[in-house]
Amino acid sequence: MSIQSSTLKINHACESGKKFAELFYEQLDKNRHLIGQLYHDTATLIWNGNHIVGKTNIVQFYMNLPAIDTNLHGIDSQPVSQIISKDHTSILVTCNGRMAINRKQQHFNESFMLIAENNVWKIVTDTFRNY
Repeated sequence: MSIQSSTLKINHACESGKKFAELFYEQLDKNRHLIGQLYHDTATLIWNGNHIVGKTNIVQFYMNLPAIDTNLHGIDSQPVSQIISKDHTSILVTCNGRMAINRKQQHFNESFMLIAENNVWKIVTDTFRNY
């Protein structure tokens, strides 16, 4: 792989990851009923150590959370080797910031593994931790 094509992949991953993160937290904060559109059917969410499997269960989990207001401080995205992602186009997106849950401010880190499915990014794994 040439340096130029590698740079293009990194730039595409960064741009895609930033757009995806902004959309995700917009839906989480204001349009939670739409959040299921972002998950693969067999996705996994680990929220502060709690393991939730499947898009339907993940959507139900998010719908049961209290009001959330997110302020992103950082977003980083990297392409994932197709050797690791089983020949899927994939990116790893990591986010951090502050989140008000029931008006209580807390810091958080969240990582998403996304795969391209019919030219749309879908979450296959989502790992969240607040502190």
